[in-house]
Amino acid sequence: MRSAHGLEADVWSLGCMLYTFLVGKPPFDTEAVKSTLNRVIHAEFDLPSHLSEDAKNLIKSLLKKNPKERLSLPGRRSSLKSIITLLIHFKETMYFGIKSCFSNFQTF
Repeated sequence: MRSAHGLEADVWSLGCMLYTFLVGKPPFDTEAVKSTLNRVIHAEFDLPSHLSEDAKNLIKSLLKKNPKERLSLPGRRSSLKSIITLLIHFKETMYFGIKSCFSNFQTF
């Protein structure tokens, strides 16, 4: 039996959070709910040019359409190291440019 919730879903969620932190908006966001859902189903997202190649590669490996192709965290020290390195870089980026990272968020 296939479960919708498990490690693969957690990896997908991590990719969505990481993308949102680095880009300032969710990866599949559009003006209309239907087109957003289509982008989720097809795993279609754009990677801005300002992201480092490491960040792009990590996000792509977390947001693969096929759950079995997504980054596998347990037992893969290099994967965990990539995430930690990226989060440290993100922290440094946020320290020096917090306004630019969140300029795309709407205020309510």
